[in-house]
Amino acid sequence: MRTYGLVLAGGRSSRMGLGIPKPLLAVGGIAMLDRAMACLRPNVDALLISANEPALFARPEATVLPDPETGYLGPIGGLKAAAAFCRALSDEPFRLVTVPGDTPFLPIDLVPRLVSEADLDEVQVAALSGRLQPTCAAWPRDALLSILDVELGAARSPPLRSMIEIRPHRVVAFPHQASAPYGDPFFNVNTPEDLKLARERSVSGDGDDIRARSDLPNTRKAP
Repeated sequence: MRTYGLVLAGGRSSRMGLGIPKPLLAVGGIAMLDRAMACLRPNVDALLISANEPALFARPEATVLPDPETGYLGPIGGLKAAAAFCRALSDEPFRLVTVPGDTPFLPIDLVPRLVSEADLDEVQVAALSGRLQPTCAAWPRDALLSILDVELGAARSPPLRSMIEIRPHRVVAFPHQASAPYGDPFFNVNTPEDLKLARERSVSGDGDDIRARSDLPNTRKAP
């Protein structure tokens, strides 16, 4: 079964105030977008990026998918774009693993753990201390394609958490991680203060250098 990886990078970065999309900001000398892609790369068949500025986010090994509708749609817009893209590729079963583009300390084993016991009827969603991380999830084909029926209008899009909770899902618990701020591997960068903390942590000696992740074994099974 094919596995696609999607980096959700379409946020507005309104609280950052730096005039550049958050995922393109560097932590430990590496753009957060590239850190997210490195987390996915060893265990997926193709890389996708949800972003509305394709020229800024272009990467040779990835396909950039703009939101299917105008306005700020949140992560649901990225899922809809990915659902339409994956459906056009094949009628065979597949799954889509999502990660946010502003979370530079993702667990090294995130993808293998989300897909190792994946059920074709369940969304697998990461959690830390009982708190769901809706943007870190593995979506089977049918669950993902059902997102295409979600109405998106001028009002705020429905929360991604609610889209998971109304579907069959399984929670995959992850431990705290000493290398991440506050021990939270799902720490996301929203403000200049968050960025400063992430950068300090990445060079403190306890930080995790994403470049080491390219040495991980490929646990993806052949389709």
